[in-house]
Amino acid sequence: MDHAKIALQKAEETEARLNALARAGQRENAAGCFSAPWFDLRRADYPLATVTAPDNAGLTVKARLRLDAACAGRLCLKVGGLFAAESAVAGERDAVVETVLLAACYIGGAADLTLAAQKLDCTLLEVSLLLNGRACALNGGAVTLAADTRGETTLLVYAKADKLYGCGLRAGSDALDTPFVIGEGRTGDVAATRSGFAVVYADSLSNLWLIALSDALVPAPPVYAGRAAGAFALFFHDGALLLAELTAAGTVAVCALDPSSGTRRGRGEAVFSKPIRAIRFVKGADAPVLFAGDGERCFYKRTAPETTVDDTVYCGLSVVLRGT
Repeated sequence: MDHAKIALQKAEETEARLNALARAGQRENAAGCFSAPWFDLRRADYPLATVTAPDNAGLTVKARLRLDAACAGRLCLKVGGLFAAESAVAGERDAVVETVLLAACYIGGAADLTLAAQKLDCTLLEVSLLLNGRACALNGGAVTLAADTRGETTLLVYAKADKLYGCGLRAGSDALDTPFVIGEGRTGDVAATRSGFAVVYADSLSNLWLIALSDALVPAPPVYAGRAAGAFALFFHDGALLLAELTAAGTVAVCALDPSSGTRRGRGEAVFSKPIRAIRFVKGADAPVLFAGDGERCFYKRTAPETTVDDTVYCGLSVVLRGT
């Protein structure tokens, strides 16, 4: 028996197995998503998705735009807030334009993907995303999931297929009520009031709508409440609705919102060391408490009027919480 030859064969078999395992561990994944947001890119960047990958990833984005005025500019893809790709776009009013963005980026964990328009007055009609990379994964863009409770009724508000739905949950029951459509949109918030609930939501044209619901969750006709910000939050306090909005500069503005007319009264603005990316009121609090995050830190802010809510609303920094 040739022991040397057998040992060599075993070594070659072992090497082949190790090479196969190494190649399997580095196998590339592919993921993709599609949405038709009808999103006004003038008011804010569009939150496309969140991508995770241990190292590099390839991104292909195909966008379909409607130009709302004759203009020429660029559609940009941002990865983790940094510009990764851009494409020139130009056309006359009402023109529908398709463009493709290609990028290869180092992710090294997780990164948010957003689309931004430079010098463009346009609406994002459709967008497709294809992701390629080792051990990569894709999570959908930002959508609404909010809830508040009044008495024994909780109203859950969520987005699905570019529509905002409401669904009730009664105390002592584990079964949800039949969902109902609140309006067209992907972002919104809910607050319990003295007579039921109030919901604000943004439609595809960046209009902000306010709708009141009774304790039985019967909706009233929606009321126009002006232009929608990139992010907003709602809270009911002392007989009035407080609306917090994220400004284009990354600050937080707070005003009182008339529930019957949608009119805004009073305005306070808080400026942070870094632009804020997300805001949310604490539901069920005795006083308006707002959390604002800049992607690295979470700020705890307490909002309170000097005299009445209808006059002026001031924001003051109370506590800085480290972490995300």
